[in-house]
Amino acid sequence: VTIKSNRLHRILPHVPQTFYRLAVSEKPIKLLQLAKKLLKQKLPTLIFSNKSSTTDWISLMLNENGVPTLNLNGEMNYALRLGKYKEFKDGKVMILSCTDVASRGLDTTHVKHILNYDFPVLLADYIHRCGRTGRCG
Repeated sequence: VTIKSNRLHRILPHVPQTFYRLAVSEKPIKLLQLAKKLLKQKLPTLIFSNKSSTTDWISLMLNENGVPTLNLNGEMNYALRLGKYKEFKDGKVMILSCTDVASRGLDTTHVKHILNYDFPVLLADYIHRCGRTGRCG
């Protein structure tokens, strides 16, 4: 898979990327495997999806399977979003399921991994999502 854009929009070269080509039915299983691994390693992780309902479902599914997860999306009021993000940033949970509302404007220097459950429609959104990690080298 090759993704190209002009220099204005680019992913930092030191940020490694792994793509998994999966059937829709395989995505939840792979997500749970990855989330359990990252939780065990205590690596703060953002899981991006395209719809608010998917962030809700991911959070519910992971929590039901022993992976403490918060969700954050644009359908929540601003104060609730900030509160949930603060819990994530303070390390109360290692995993945050979110829409692109979290891809811009948040201090994510502590984030170690980004998982794209859904591939974004726009290339710029993919770049912004990936930009949530790797900022400090």
